[in-house]
Amino acid sequence: MDISPSKRHRAVLVPFPAQGHINPMTQVALKLGKAGFLVTFVNTEYNHSRIEEANKKSLNNHRMIQSVVVPDGLPSSDSRTDIAKLCGVTENVIVPFLDNLIHQIKEEDNDSSLCLVVDAFALRAVEIAQRHHIPKAVLWTSLTATYALVYNIAPFLSAQIIPSDGMHTNNYYDLMNLLIIVYVFIANIDILCFLMEAYAGIPKDFKMMKYLPSMPPLCSAHLPWLPGFTDSQKEFIFHFLNRCMERVREIDWVIFNSFHHLEAPTICNLVENGGSVYPIGPLIPSAFLNSTSGVELEIVMGFWAEEGECLNWLDR
Repeated sequence: MDISPSKRHRAVLVPFPAQGHINPMTQVALKLGKAGFLVTFVNTEYNHSRIEEANKKSLNNHRMIQSVVVPDGLPSSDSRTDIAKLCGVTENVIVPFLDNLIHQIKEEDNDSSLCLVVDAFALRAVEIAQRHHIPKAVLWTSLTATYALVYNIAPFLSAQIIPSDGMHTNNYYDLMNLLIIVYVFIANIDILCFLMEAYAGIPKDFKMMKYLPSMPPLCSAHLPWLPGFTDSQKEFIFHFLNRCMERVREIDWVIFNSFHHLEAPTICNLVENGGSVYPIGPLIPSAFLNSTSGVELEIVMGFWAEEGECLNWLDR
């Protein structure tokens, strides 16, 4: 990333508006702030308010980081856990806001060297970087292995390894969860076997499969866009992720919340196949890694206030 050493460094960070994406991006902001960057952290008004209410200290307490909030455009009673709606917020609200924000920063501080870091789920923001001719990087917040599977959706489709909609016709995942619950509460293996034999709809297309040479076999029911979602959400997420990967292939800097020794085979395989992979993790407070500094530990971005009473029980 070409940033002039003679200019002040600035970075605009755009997380996807969900807890598991905001936390890692927060750690990126802290690392950049520690390196001397003046960081602008873009958050939705709703999420920012939740974080402020739940925590005594947030990014606003850091002298090198400023939070900028934007209304998400959703009614106050609307759900903020629906990924389709959050994608709509990102593309229809945050991206246009970002365009104006960068234009304003460049006008007010044209002596600075500016770059953009966006969540992989907010890749439309990359268009703004291209429009303003500034360097950009993308953050993938989960495992590199998950990214590798998503990155290969297009080749999987071409080879007919997965269906065109990424889905399967049977609710195998839900069924197996139900059977496990039944077994836990009944604790009778004979009854469990009877239920499995009696269920005639156990799909034949779910199987253990080695999708990538760098990874162990994976049950096809556990592909990243399948577990834990409704059928409509699964199909939306599948096509959304595929579109994200079309864009991310054009990015030179993709940073990961992982580290090489944890996922070396997957990282090497991605690089060998032309992927841009820069693991910078783990993106957790440095104090959790026995750091002598506890500054990062004091800055919390959780949506819920920490419950400290359970620590007494855990310490027993």
